[in-house]
Amino acid sequence: MDICSDGDILNIIRVALTVLKIIRIVLPLILIIILTIDYYEVIFQNNNKGLSDCNNRALKRLVAALAILFAPTIINVVGNTTNEIDFIRCIQEATPEGINNAFIKTAESLVKTAEETKINSDIIRAENQIRRVKDGDIREDLYNRINTLKESIKQEETSEPITQKITEQIEIKSGSSLKSYTSSNNQTLQYYEIIPNNPTNKMPLIIYLHGDWEADDINRIEDLPIYNYAKNNNQNYVFIAPHSPYKDWISANITLALKELIDNVINDYDIDKKHIIIMGASRGSIGTWNMIAKYGNFFSAAVPISYYPTTNGDANAYVSVPIFGVSGNSGSFESSINSGMINMINRIKSAGGIAEMHTISGKTHNDIAQNLPLDEMFNWVLSK
Repeated sequence: MDICSDGDILNIIRVALTVLKIIRIVLPLILIIILTIDYYEVIFQNNNKGLSDCNNRALKRLVAALAILFAPTIINVVGNTTNEIDFIRCIQEATPEGINNAFIKTAESLVKTAEETKINSDIIRAENQIRRVKDGDIREDLYNRINTLKESIKQEETSEPITQKITEQIEIKSGSSLKSYTSSNNQTLQYYEIIPNNPTNKMPLIIYLHGDWEADDINRIEDLPIYNYAKNNNQNYVFIAPHSPYKDWISANITLALKELIDNVINDYDIDKKHIIIMGASRGSIGTWNMIAKYGNFFSAAVPISYYPTTNGDANAYVSVPIFGVSGNSGSFESSINSGMINMINRIKSAGGIAEMHTISGKTHNDIAQNLPLDEMFNWVLSK
């Protein structure tokens, strides 16, 4: 692989070069200041021997300052005389235009691969890379190619029975797969889907909304204990974990796309509409509260983890859905969340709703996802 065609590497080099430019200006100034202080002290003390030592130090510092000042010039000369040195070439390519060109080349390559393989994971990789292309016309053209590809694949699959689709997904990745859904408002959500080894009709559906940490990298969802619990527990329910790269679960566009995605999964697998469960941690918890408030008893149970509602503070908005609240209580941030959740849970119960609060003692906001009472959580919501 040519590292100079990797946009991420070029971006890192560009940042490093910016830091070096700052050092190039600041460090010689510091050396000059130190040199001035040295000479001032020697002259002030009228010390001839000190003056000789000071001259030696001054010479070394002058050489160092000149080396730093002229380092970019030396690099450019070497770069112009030979293009065989990858690092020099990478430095020359580490410009905003060079970085964008690298992202474009990678995106075009991934789109071409997706068109050849028609594999969903390749399509998703291509979509992820296309988002990084800054040129609007090129980005639109690449998206059009992907949308055309997805439409052709969809047309090929329309005649396949649902049971056949379930079997295919199980064979892909031990019951789990990465998929993509585009809503009516043209919002694309990627999502992990887990199907039990022996799917039946009228299965429950569990939706999990991630927090900010997973927003930066969809692959982090696979490291979550709740994902692996659903994957390895092999119970008779469908589990999906949508991914929002925008750190947002409550905007109108995302909310509509999420609801349409859920409806699509319900139709694909003949889900039991009396057992649709939503869970979420941190920002995903805010999204969970928002979906309950917006769609009411569409959900049979909910598990908000480590955050209280921010879009609707009226406890009556949540009484129609049984709620299993979870948070830690360690650290000022999580302690305030814990207090806010306890307050809301108590208000929901006072308003006539079914709600429980479970505080995981000694756990911070960053710890909670790794220390959930998973058996208790899943058994509780599936019983509702």
